[in-house]
This record gives sequence, structure tokens and C-alpha cells, in this order.
Amino acid sequence: MSDQFKLTSHLLERGKAPVLLSFIFMLVVGFMTITPAFAQAPSTIDLLEVEFWPDFDRPSMLVLMTGTLADDVMLPVTLVLPVPADATINAVARVDENGGMFSDIDYDQSSSGLVTFTVTDPTFRIEYYAPYTADGNQRDYTFDWLSEIPVSELLVTVQQPAMADEISLDPAAGESSNRQDGLVYHSLPPQAVPAGQSFRLETSYELNNPQLTVETLANQQPIIPPAAGNLENPEANSDGTLNWPIIIIAAGLSLALVAGAWLLLSNRRSKRRVLKPQPVRRPQTPPPTSKATKGASSSNFCHECGRSLDPSDKFCRSCGTVVKGA
Repeated sequence: MSDQFKLTSHLLERGKAPVLLSFIFMLVVGFMTITPAFAQAPSTIDLLEVEFWPDFDRPSMLVLMTGTLADDVMLPVTLVLPVPADATINAVARVDENGGMFSDIDYDQSSSGLVTFTVTDPTFRIEYYAPYTADGNQRDYTFDWLSEIPVSELLVTVQQPAMADEISLDPAAGESSNRQDGLVYHSLPPQAVPAGQSFRLETSYELNNPQLTVETLANQQPIIPPAAGNLENPEANSDGTLNWPIIIIAAGLSLALVAGAWLLLSNRRSKRRVLKPQPVRRPQTPPPTSKATKGASSSNFCHECGRSLDPSDKFCRSCGTVVKGA
């Protein structure tokens, strides 16, 4: 008989069964608490977007790293990601479902170049500045990624400095495009990076002058072709004085347009005007006469127009018709 069975029999004989049940319950609860930690699969970054902005607002390489964890990762989870040992952390933030960034995450940066932090959202953001090698206006920078967390898809984009005519990347970019800020962005083909496998990017470019990109963008003004003159005031010369020939020509054209419009409207109004018909005069009808007086009075009115006649009239004074019986 084993010692465990003897202990159980002894406790049952002495009425200590509740104590035994409590002990078993504590073991079960402890096992349930510890099991998820062992059952959880290694954290996987489903998508990792890394953007490099050299000489943007500091004479260094600005690295913007945005990661999204796989759906099966249980949150919260602690991540350990590599950064250069001499990097200056700008922010470690969480990204909520609406895209809002909150830099309220506590993190620890080791001397060996590792950042440790805990996330409660599946998307996170790390921003840091890393020094590059400078030789005059020549700039060179190398990015090394080696992590124990696998990355299903890595997307790398490099912003070309405003004062650089070209930039060299190794591996080479798959495509280049312009964004709304007027800068050129070079994107590498997406790839997977398994755990423990390194990814390396070498960047090289030469500046026309050491001006930062933000300073160049702030100093940019709308480009006006010389033939266009001053678009804000086309009546002014480049030195601000009035250009009288342009003013006179513009005034003449304005008067011609006004006169042409007035003539056009006048013609349209005359065509639309309808003449009223002239009134038609109708002959006056003589008053009716009785048969007794008809013969005597017929000579008092013109048989043509009906105008009254004098007894001595031989012609109607109105229409000139010969009076009957005259």
C-alpha cells in the first residue's frame, strides 16, 4: 500500500476528509492557472511594417515600426523585440481598433538592444532614432533584424530624403512612388522572416546639402512659371509695380464684352417685340328710316360710306362717291 493511500485512509478515519478535498481543489486550481502559460503558442507577428525616414527631422535614421499580432495570440502578451543598442526610443505605443496611438506603455530597453513591453491590443508601434555613418554629405545606414518572434509578412518602405537625388538600397526596392508630401518612397517586396532568421537592409545616399527634409518641405513655395507672372495679382510685375499695358488691354476687353452683350440683348428684345394691330374703322350705319321717308331721305346720306350729305352735295365729301340723283 502506498504512502499516499495510507495518508488518505488516515485522514478519512480521523474525519479529515474536508481538508483533503480542499487540498485537491487547490491543486486543480493551480494547475488550471499554470496550464495556459504552457499551452500558449509562441507570439507571432502577423504583419510588421517598417518605414525608414533618413534625415527627416534629425540628422539620423528615424525608424517607424508598426506590428500586428496574429489572431490566435492571447492578450495581454509581453514582447521582446530588437532595436539598435545605440538607438534613442521616441515612443512605444499601442494602437486601438480605430487607429488611435497611445504612448502609455511601460517598456525596458536593455544595453544589448532589446525592448521589452506588454501590449493589450493586437497592434503596437515603436519609433526610434538610430545613428548612421556620415562622410561629408554621404550617408550610410544598415538595419539588422534578428528576433525569436516570427514575422508572417514584413513590409519595408524607405523615404528618400528631400535633398537627395537618389538612394541606393540592398536588397533593391520593388517599386517607387510619390506621396502627397511630394517625397519619393521606395518599397521592398513583402517577405516572411522566420524566428531566429536575420533580415538586413543597407541604405546609402548623398545629400546635395545637409538640410533636413522637414526644413526643405517648410521652405518650399509654389513654383510659378516666369511667363505666368504673379498669379495673386496678374496686374503687377515681378517687382510689385503695376503693369499698365496689361491693365489697358484688360479694360478694353472688358468694355468690348459689355458692348457686345448689350447689343445682343437689344437684338433679342427687338425680335421678341410684337406689334399691335392698327384699329379698323368701320363705316357708320345710317339710322333706319321708314318707307315714307326713304325716298326723301336717301339723298341725305352717302350710299357708299354712309356720311351725311348736304342737299346741294353732288359728291360725298368723305369718300368722293357721286351722290345718287344729283
